[in-house]
Amino acid sequence: MYEKITFPLQRVLKTQVLMRIQLTLTIIIFFVMQVGARSVAQHHVTLQQNGISMKEVFREIKKQTDRTVFYSAKRVNDTRKVNINLKNATLETVMDECLKGLPLTYVIMDKTIVLKEKKTERSKPIHQQSEERESNMHIQENVVTGTVSDANGTVLAGISVSAEGTTSAVATSDNGSYSIAVKSDGTLIFQSVGFVRKEEAVRGRSVIDITLEQEISDLDEVVVVGYGTVKKSDLTGAVNVIDEQTIRNTPAANIAMALQGAGSGVNIQRSGGSTHPAHTPEIRIRGTRSIAAGNDPLLVVDGIPYDLGMLNNISPDDITSVTVLKDASSTAIYGSRGANGVILMTTKRGVEAAKAAVTYNGYVGVSKPLGFYDAMNSDEYMQLRKWSMYNRYKNSDSYTGIDDPRVLQRVFEGGLDGEIEGYDRGVYTDWQKELYDKDPVINNHQISIAGGSKNTQYATSLGYFKSTGIYDLQSMERATLKLSVDHAINKYLKLGFNTLNTYYISRGESLNPMGDALSLSPLLSPYLDDGSIREKVHPNDLMSNPLMDLRPGAIQDDRKRLSTFTTGYLDVDFTHGFKYRLNAGVQLSQTTLQRYYQQGTSKRRQSSNYGYNESASLMNYTLENLLTYDKKVDKHNFNVTALFSAEERESQDFDLNYENVPTNQVGYYNPGTAENHKGGGGYSKWSMLSYMGRLNYDFDQRYYLTATFRGDGSSRLAQGNKWHYFPSAALAWNIGHEQFMDRTAHILSQLKLRLSYGEVGNTNVNPYDTIGNMSSNRYIFGSQGVLGYYPTAASNSELKWERTASYNAGIDFGFLKNRVTGSIEAYKQYSNNLMMNFTPPATSGVSTAIPYNVGKTENVGFETNVRMDIFNGDGKNKFQWSTDLNIYFNRNKVVQLTEGVDQLISDNLFVGHPLGSFYEYVGLGIWQDTPEDRALAESFGLKTSGDESVIGTIKVSDISGPDGVPDNIINDNDRKVLGSHQANFEGGWTNTLAYKNFDFTVVMNFRQGGLLRSELYGGGQNSLLGGYTNNLDVDYWTPENTGARWPAPNNRVQSIPYKGTLTLFDASYLKIRTVTLGYTLPDQPLRSIGLSKARIYATATNPLTFFSEYVNKYKGLDPETNRVMGTVVPPSWQMLFGINITF
Repeated sequence: MYEKITFPLQRVLKTQVLMRIQLTLTIIIFFVMQVGARSVAQHHVTLQQNGISMKEVFREIKKQTDRTVFYSAKRVNDTRKVNINLKNATLETVMDECLKGLPLTYVIMDKTIVLKEKKTERSKPIHQQSEERESNMHIQENVVTGTVSDANGTVLAGISVSAEGTTSAVATSDNGSYSIAVKSDGTLIFQSVGFVRKEEAVRGRSVIDITLEQEISDLDEVVVVGYGTVKKSDLTGAVNVIDEQTIRNTPAANIAMALQGAGSGVNIQRSGGSTHPAHTPEIRIRGTRSIAAGNDPLLVVDGIPYDLGMLNNISPDDITSVTVLKDASSTAIYGSRGANGVILMTTKRGVEAAKAAVTYNGYVGVSKPLGFYDAMNSDEYMQLRKWSMYNRYKNSDSYTGIDDPRVLQRVFEGGLDGEIEGYDRGVYTDWQKELYDKDPVINNHQISIAGGSKNTQYATSLGYFKSTGIYDLQSMERATLKLSVDHAINKYLKLGFNTLNTYYISRGESLNPMGDALSLSPLLSPYLDDGSIREKVHPNDLMSNPLMDLRPGAIQDDRKRLSTFTTGYLDVDFTHGFKYRLNAGVQLSQTTLQRYYQQGTSKRRQSSNYGYNESASLMNYTLENLLTYDKKVDKHNFNVTALFSAEERESQDFDLNYENVPTNQVGYYNPGTAENHKGGGGYSKWSMLSYMGRLNYDFDQRYYLTATFRGDGSSRLAQGNKWHYFPSAALAWNIGHEQFMDRTAHILSQLKLRLSYGEVGNTNVNPYDTIGNMSSNRYIFGSQGVLGYYPTAASNSELKWERTASYNAGIDFGFLKNRVTGSIEAYKQYSNNLMMNFTPPATSGVSTAIPYNVGKTENVGFETNVRMDIFNGDGKNKFQWSTDLNIYFNRNKVVQLTEGVDQLISDNLFVGHPLGSFYEYVGLGIWQDTPEDRALAESFGLKTSGDESVIGTIKVSDISGPDGVPDNIINDNDRKVLGSHQANFEGGWTNTLAYKNFDFTVVMNFRQGGLLRSELYGGGQNSLLGGYTNNLDVDYWTPENTGARWPAPNNRVQSIPYKGTLTLFDASYLKIRTVTLGYTLPDQPLRSIGLSKARIYATATNPLTFFSEYVNKYKGLDPETNRVMGTVVPPSWQMLFGINITF
């Protein structure tokens, strides 16, 4: 497609400049034309049309000759109409006819046609000639030399180099060198078609080497899609494209966290709010569909499926781009694997004809807690205990109030060593601060080498990452080695491979000290007077001192994985548009999980030393055979793809647990020294065969059609149901390429409509779920012990594929020469044959749940994203400000369950409501000691006096009885769906500003609406029991504090009735994900020390959260979760300092 050059060429290519470089250009043009004469002569153009715009002519030349016409928008009126009637004419003839009568000429260089002004001669006044001679003599006294190259180090020939404000100009030679006379305080201008113009102050230097950046149209960007690539302007489906810079904006251990908020329709949240450094977040693309078969998207790395559960194995530094396929027309090409969306990741490869570039990327930093959970201090704790004892015994003991001395006696009754002493001495122990008293360090380092020749390209990297959580026993460590090689044997054969190798360690996955840290008495000191750790912290040993876990070797919880993911390809060009490609990939991993818990720790409070060993192996291979055919007939473009693929996954595991390990030093290393061994294991294997055909067609780059048909056969299902077929189709109309849009092109520069429909499937069930299972059991037969077997699961040979049909409509737009671009999407998805697990009745003789196809769900959504170049400078001498905003929502609901059933409370499924809804009583506050509340409570049959009085407890609404009307009885009929985690809308917002080599980036994500359930407030640390356990500092009811949110403490009440009504919170928030300030060092000082590029930066991650009720009003620490907020180790924020260097 043609491109416009918008920078002011007239300032450079003046008549005088053309005269000075005429000889050089003539030699270059002559050489190029001679070299390319054969290819030029082979290209002819047929164009027979009256009143056609020059813009359309240039587009036709691009289509018929694959040559791009470059020109200055300020010199050429591309809406000018011309009449052309040429058939099978040479390219030169067409260009001459098109430019007839215009003061323009052209140069054909390889696949580029550059328009320029014709050279004109004008005599100048004698005094002006004299002044120029004097000026030129002065300029010649200062000669600057240097080399011009691109970002990959490749030298650039033919780059225009001029002295600002003069007529002095030259072009770089074949080796990229130049020499020009210029004033010592002057400025050099470097520019060429396809590169960003650059101005460089001389400042007395005699050698100036320059690196130019490529100027690529956003619409000409090549996007990776399923089994191929396509220009962004030719897309017909709903796709998010996340570039390398967006990934770099958010330093993260896991690539998914770097993508959070980067694309519409993609929801990425921490499961349960987990803060473990190795946590893999939950990824959902356009909501959830399945009930029991999983909702995780398919991950494809370099064209081969990759295990999403091992995402931590991949270093984000190795990723160059991510494409998210969202609608069925895009994902149907992956058939059953694409039901929940597809994420395509591309890793770094070598660069053609580039010298080796050595790059170092790294950062170090520290983590700090965002805060601590608000637990009671010693005084608040004692006040709570008094109220809880008073409310329990006030009727039997006739207390005068909580300050009655007998209440304090009750508080310390049963006694815990150290508590009374602590009370007398005014001890206050904040157990959280005892645990989290360090600022752990984060390290990330990678060195890479990339380069190549015309035929061979290579890239390799070595990386190391380590992050320790604010809890010392939680950490993640990763070492990676990557290598890729691409080699063209000849013009018909090309092959290559890529290997990602990782050694990964995750520690402390099962450890969470928060239960004890929030519940231990603040009156206890963590250490005894002799300095040893206090071991007895609860009368019944129901809690332990969390500092016991931090002793060397006391707790060991290590997951170690050695893995490789290796892919390869072979390309064969049969000519005449036929090509064959073989893709092959294998993922191998060996994982060990080793645990050791010492007696007296939080894991073995009253038991002996314990060990556990697990070993698991995985082998997953994929083979794909692709045949493609490309054909162009006049304005018709065809691309046909045919695929046959096979995939197989095999895994096995073995585990052993044991007790009475003799010492910490033995730990999990020698199970033979322990006792009471119990072992187990498992094995699974499944395979899939697939056939696929796809047609991509466009007419004149205006009308597009994509049609796909895929068939998948899965070994997971029974005979007769193994195969299913998935069709899809997409239509697009590129209105921006219509002739009638030319008059508005300066305002509406891009407009495309898209429609699609497709079907996808899901078989993500256990490989043997359709066949019966048996288990073993030892029993006495006669006088001997024998091993017998009995059925535990029945077979279901009728289990079928889950299927999802999806409709999508989209608009792509651009304004003001694409300074404002974006898209709008609307979609609807129907999922049926959903699998649900049902447990047979006990009389059946089997106890394991069996999957059946019974459910239906629906998803409806809207997405929009906008990118604006508010200030379109280069970020160096001209201010640059770009902003990216995406907003989306998804409305999910259950449409059908089993016949005649509209809710399954135990499975949290309700027809007409979203998956994962919250089913609760309707809270009305607290029962007050008023005549109105007393009368209402008594009408419900509730007591208002004595030990069973409801005064001061949670009040709920009587909304229904068995007949659907209130019946003055509070029971299960009074529960209802109160909401879900589903947001009203959510999205992300990124702003990047740059000036004078400084850059400043802010990345945000947000959500509005929806609910979260907090286990922090629903757990034992908020029981208001007031016994030997501390409590969150909540506002509880007393006769003097009747407006409280929480009920009155009572030592008799082990579990607060209707507590769930108070554990749901608004899930809205606006979170600052990262704030980065960077500075790119000037080129010249770097080159003097052998560097081509260097940037330093500082990044704060997760520093601030706004508009969160859970955080600001109810003292939570972080509202980010996929549904339920667990009582996790406090979240942290990080301060990172990094550097990027290219040698």
